[in-house]
Amino acid sequence: MASSATATLSPKILKYGWAALIGLVVWQGLTTPLRNGPLIVLAMGIIVTAAIPALKWAKKRTEGLPAFELMMLTFIPFYAMPLLRGHPATLGFGDAVLFRSALAVLGFQLACYAGYHFTSIRPSRNPTWTKAIFQEDNIKLSRLGVYTMTAFVYLQLFTDVIPHEFLSILRALFFGIGTVSIFLISRAWGSKLLSPGDKVTLPVIFFAQTVMVATQLYLITIASSILMALIGYVTASKRLPLVFMGVVFFAFAVLHNGKDEMREIYWERTSDVELKLSDIPDFYGQWIEFGLQRDEKEEGQMTSGILERASLFQIMCTLVDRSPVPRDYLMGETYKPIPLLAVPRILWPSKPRPHESNMTLAVYYGFVSASGAERVSIAFGIPSEAYANFGFIGVGLVGIGMGFMFKIVGGWGQNASPISLAGLAQILLIAWSFQAEMTLAVWLSSLYQASVALLGIPWAYRHLTGQ
Repeated sequence: MASSATATLSPKILKYGWAALIGLVVWQGLTTPLRNGPLIVLAMGIIVTAAIPALKWAKKRTEGLPAFELMMLTFIPFYAMPLLRGHPATLGFGDAVLFRSALAVLGFQLACYAGYHFTSIRPSRNPTWTKAIFQEDNIKLSRLGVYTMTAFVYLQLFTDVIPHEFLSILRALFFGIGTVSIFLISRAWGSKLLSPGDKVTLPVIFFAQTVMVATQLYLITIASSILMALIGYVTASKRLPLVFMGVVFFAFAVLHNGKDEMREIYWERTSDVELKLSDIPDFYGQWIEFGLQRDEKEEGQMTSGILERASLFQIMCTLVDRSPVPRDYLMGETYKPIPLLAVPRILWPSKPRPHESNMTLAVYYGFVSASGAERVSIAFGIPSEAYANFGFIGVGLVGIGMGFMFKIVGGWGQNASPISLAGLAQILLIAWSFQAEMTLAVWLSSLYQASVALLGIPWAYRHLTGQ
């Protein structure tokens, strides 16, 4: 197995990528209900700008793991496609708001690309940072990581064993361990290093973990784990598992289409509903039934449904429509928790929570009442939050900062082992690149916790032992 955090892909995958991009642009151009030419051009620009970094990475085939490239790709399903599909909640804003919103999204993308492209960094040569912590083909450790993560998910969701005050740090630790283990197991599978027994037991365990996590009705969490598995497999095997991808997409389409009804039942109507492990079959039976239900007008539109419900574009439209009039820009209000992230809560129990940034946006823009902000989480996304704080200037500055950060972390890991501190940091960044629904404070806080938990232990061990 390769000893550095790099990936070489088959040239055929690059051809698939270009074919998918061209096909998507042509299909959307022919079927979009939009009639405003400049708006269509902006939407197409979002798609192309999102795809080009991934295509450039695939062409080079010698770069590090594609964290930045995957983050850019998220703009297609979350922003471009909902606009081009003409969701009623989006089209109701009018062409002027739609145009400014699309311009803000494209501006954020271009700023990210500029921050990434113009940041120069040399790969680290520090062995403490680049040397493998253990052998990448140590299947026992990766297997243990998957089992441990699954056990933690069960204890967290279906028991009261874990004290609430330790839940946040333990969740970050085990999610980090699970993410890295899933990635390494998938690479081992793609490199044909797994035994026949592991090829049976590990998918079963991972499936059980996924089923339990999804009962929280946050599909982005399981999407991140599945995509990590896919990336690990593809970078090792140099081919796409098309059948697996098709099955996963169909399953997500069904679950996504029924998600709102399930949230209404389990989040809003009956806050005292407590799901037990024995309830899971009925829970998913109900969810699948909701997902397969179709109004006459929606018959056969499974793909449109998942793309419309994944929309963050209508959130951007709402914020653009309401700021700077009648709502003034927040002028950095939601970013106040960020400088405090490094202070342990044990030293400052009343430290502001990162989630308060989400609550501030939700209440300020009238999505929820002040009393309801604690239990309802709105998916805003980093670009929309940037606009709410400083308008187009904020979009540009935050975009540049995101590109800079991805380039720094990615650059450190280019010549490093995937099981080094630099490689693990890059794997974590890939996992967080899919978290498009978070505000910046929540995104950085969760990434920081996972990094401290997952990287801090081996760093301390090496520092103390001199290895």
